[in-house]
Amino acid sequence: MNINRVRQAEFGPWIVAGLVMSVLFGCSPKAIMEQKPKIPVYRYEQVVHNDGFRGKFAFETHEVISVTPERKATDTTFGFTGMIMSKLMKKRHNISIIRLDKDLVWDMDLNEKTYTERPITKLPTLDLKAAAPPQAGAEDVYVEDCCRLVTDVKRTGVEKVVNGYDATQVLFTAHTECKDASEPTSTKFSMEVWYAQNLNLGDELTAFDAAYAQKVGFNPEMMSAMGDQALKMFPGLMDLAAMMGQIKGYPVLTIITVEDEKLLERLKEERAQAASQESETPTSTKALVTGFFSRKLKEHERKKQAEEDLKWGNTVFKMSVEASNFGPADVSASVFDLAEGLKKMEAEKSPVDQPAAPVSGEKPANYVPTACFSTLDKADLGVELYPKAVPARERPYGVMDHNTRWYYKDDHNYRLQYATSDSFEKVVDFYKERLGADKCNISKQQNDGVPYRQAVCTGHALTFRMDDKPLEVQSAWSAPAGSQVTVETQNKRLAFILSRGSGTQ
Repeated sequence: MNINRVRQAEFGPWIVAGLVMSVLFGCSPKAIMEQKPKIPVYRYEQVVHNDGFRGKFAFETHEVISVTPERKATDTTFGFTGMIMSKLMKKRHNISIIRLDKDLVWDMDLNEKTYTERPITKLPTLDLKAAAPPQAGAEDVYVEDCCRLVTDVKRTGVEKVVNGYDATQVLFTAHTECKDASEPTSTKFSMEVWYAQNLNLGDELTAFDAAYAQKVGFNPEMMSAMGDQALKMFPGLMDLAAMMGQIKGYPVLTIITVEDEKLLERLKEERAQAASQESETPTSTKALVTGFFSRKLKEHERKKQAEEDLKWGNTVFKMSVEASNFGPADVSASVFDLAEGLKKMEAEKSPVDQPAAPVSGEKPANYVPTACFSTLDKADLGVELYPKAVPARERPYGVMDHNTRWYYKDDHNYRLQYATSDSFEKVVDFYKERLGADKCNISKQQNDGVPYRQAVCTGHALTFRMDDKPLEVQSAWSAPAGSQVTVETQNKRLAFILSRGSGTQ
């Protein structure tokens, strides 16, 4: 007897029945065999519309978030929406899964058929009470008090239905006001938020957030202390935090806009300067033809620029975030599992695990607030400041620290570096006249085989010092590091130092 034929006879009718059922209900035999039981989750969707930088690199993402008390899956599709980038780059599909029950995070790239796996690790702890006091004699870093953050929260009272929910409009704005004209004072950040106050978020979401915070070692006291440090640097945040704390509900629509209030003004100046440098005096026949097409191309470009200016105004960046479809759902348990057929890749180290970027010198722990250098006058310095001289700040530990080794402690103790495009002789003569020619000494110096002159004038307990070599350190905000603008500026500028008291050391 052929045993294979007996088995086919026994199970044949069931196989046929399965095929019939699959056809009737629109699913394959494989789907029936692999179907997993449904589990309850809390689910919502989030869509990000990013208009990019004045329309450049615009994209859209769509996320479906499913949550249980121990699991969270975020299914994301990403695609560029611009005419060019949407053709060059295909849509991306990624899934991120947090499994608290396994202490793992999976990040899947379904386009590349790969995934990474990393453990859920605790955040680095910071023992604020055990912080070591500044060492005796250690260098202080002086922070200029040039800018203040101005914030505002306005409840407009406007109500409307957003994504199916009754929502209330709240406007957040923030901008920086600076005494120093060289600081970036024209940028304005605004956020229009529509809050759904009666939206009932699921217990699963609340339970997961609490469990995840415990897993990663979220320390409210530490975050509060870090917040205090931020509030000391930007007092305006205190008002913003207080006002935001009074707002209830979940944001179902957020529109973020960044404006540069002087953008159009600068663009017009740059275009006018470029137009004045163009030569339109063709002589040959070939030049006439080339010039004709060149003018037509430029006319088209100017028309396009005018349309962009009308559409965008001073807006640099704009994006919106929409949340919708909140509620319970039943999904397959496979939503929280790795997809089949993916190749495991080595996960990149997170910024927390990587060593900090090297700095020039040891970063001091003691930061001292000072006056804004650009506002100091004769009464503060004890001598007139050279006309059109600007502070030449040195940021040795990183631009974002807003620190400088050139400091102003008070009008009897300071050491400040200024920059000028005028000649060595002109600046020295200016201070000779004010401090006395008999108190100035000009000598020849040499450094690494490069000869230069140095002028030192001392009078009224104040010292003026200047070299006739190009400025090596310019304001960190005047131009991007290494750019042609910075190089040209340094070649044309010289530096001089005014110091007094302990600042001379």
